[in-house]
Amino acid sequence: MNKIYKKSFLFFAALMMGLFVIVSAQDPELIIDENFQDWPETERSDPDATLEDLNAYCEQTLMLPGPDEFDIYYLTGGSGVVTMIKYQISPDCGTKKYNRDGIEPTEGVTIGFIGLMKVSEETDTIGQMYLPKLSNVTKVWFTYSCTGSNRGIRIYHSLDNGETWENTYGEEILPEGDAQMGQVVEIDGLDLNNVLIKFTSGVDNSDVSQISRLHDLKIWGVPGGPETGMDIHEVADITAKYVQGTGLILNGPVESVRIFDLTGRLVEESGVAGNQILSLDHLSDGVYIITAVDRESRLFNQKFLKH
Repeated sequence: MNKIYKKSFLFFAALMMGLFVIVSAQDPELIIDENFQDWPETERSDPDATLEDLNAYCEQTLMLPGPDEFDIYYLTGGSGVVTMIKYQISPDCGTKKYNRDGIEPTEGVTIGFIGLMKVSEETDTIGQMYLPKLSNVTKVWFTYSCTGSNRGIRIYHSLDNGETWENTYGEEILPEGDAQMGQVVEIDGLDLNNVLIKFTSGVDNSDVSQISRLHDLKIWGVPGGPETGMDIHEVADITAKYVQGTGLILNGPVESVRIFDLTGRLVEESGVAGNQILSLDHLSDGVYIITAVDRESRLFNQKFLKH
């Protein structure tokens, strides 16, 4: 009889311990603490630029079209997948003023960042960073800077697997003055379950290119489902291939096309719908970025080499 009681006690204790672990595992805690300083650096347009000339070294990093995936590791163990579109990674660079003048950035803003690119006001956001699905998110803390005044960065969340997105901060995150030294943002009191979170480049008041830089990211929550946060419906089913002597060959439900050089300058556009070939003979040889929109306003971005 004692053995039966003992076995029952052990079973009950194990059951309670299991329930305790399950319940405890759902309590939000600091799960993501990332400053991107150990992420692989994006290639440079000037491979000879060195850290001795911080401005040239940090400002001459190519923007990649994406979507590309990167692992992000949880403090609680395991990892998720981050998806990025129209981005750069600079582990060694700080804010623009630090790069240019050697002035220390705002306290709490580290060196290294994810850069999200917006080419112009007309094309709105291109740079996007999607986080893995998380559960019971209660707080998001991050620091950011910009390549100019009042350009900011935006953060959105989705509770329906990317079908709709809401502004997590409640308004566009724009500094009152100059964010080149870095801004600290804390969004507390959240109650987001099974949520996707994405950052995008900010809003610019002029028709020029910009880079919004996310330096540090902390999120309190627990791991969620395996979704990366990348809404596949946002990427247009378009292909682009440059053929020397022919031009840029586009296939798919194209509605409009724009081509930019690496400085963000618009060099070519087309309002022709459907499959088409763009002759780019008037452009110099080099690397360009195509941005196409399909009939459902989905985006396609790709870097290509004209030669």
